[in-house]
Amino acid sequence: MISAFYAAILALMQVFLTVNVARLRWHYKVSLSHESEDGELLRAARAHGNFVEIVPMALILLLLADFQSAPGWFLNALGLMLLIGRGLHAYAILRCPHSAGRPRIIGMILSLLVLIFGAALNLYLALPLL
Repeated sequence: MISAFYAAILALMQVFLTVNVARLRWHYKVSLSHESEDGELLRAARAHGNFVEIVPMALILLLLADFQSAPGWFLNALGLMLLIGRGLHAYAILRCPHSAGRPRIIGMILSLLVLIFGAALNLYLALPLL
């Protein structure tokens, strides 16, 4: 099952983002807010937050398409786009304090394309069954 591979890799990415937020909260001695001297904690929290806002629905679409026996090349294309998109987006937010620039934009576009193509694929596969 192709979607299981991407779910596992993305879960590890989420662990990294979660631990990074916890580490920074400990470092800055901040429990609930995102305040830090240079916005580092806010960027870490947003990188994590944005990840968990996008990835679950993308994985659901990938899994449902996998269950419907979608072509493996298409599932792999979606999975790779999601991995690259989320990786670029998180990298840009974490490493570029003042302007996330091109990597963030490319990451967001790739992630949104996964949602669009994943939804279209599932509609295409499900319509004959209705």
